[in-house]
Amino acid sequence: MLAHVTQQLRDKRDRAAALAALTEELETAGTTVVESAGYDADSENVRVSSLNRADGEPATDEDANAVAITTSYNGTHSTVPVIAGWKELGYTLRYSGYGTSSAPKGPMNEEQKAERKTLIENNKLMQSVLLTEL
Repeated sequence: MLAHVTQQLRDKRDRAAALAALTEELETAGTTVVESAGYDADSENVRVSSLNRADGEPATDEDANAVAITTSYNGTHSTVPVIAGWKELGYTLRYSGYGTSSAPKGPMNEEQKAERKTLIENNKLMQSVLLTEL
């Protein structure tokens, strides 16, 4: 057990050293390294693959102004091209509808309340029909 824990500590130390070396190499080359990259509107830094340019075309790796370093399950490090400050630069999310609701925001008006009430009543009737058919 001690040998296993010792090896884990060595691996952790080696991965940290490799990460520090990669970060230093990138920064020395003038590349901006960000801590993380997201996919959605809540992220300041978004992966290039999730963005469109202002003209609607998909962003490419050449549009990236930074990179994020990712670490795989086996400890190898790689970079992911990102656009830091993407909103200010005019980029838009490629998949803006993902995870969002099309339901209107705010309180319902009287017409919407009536439609909702009818829908609920119809659903109850449908359930009743289905139960009698069983």
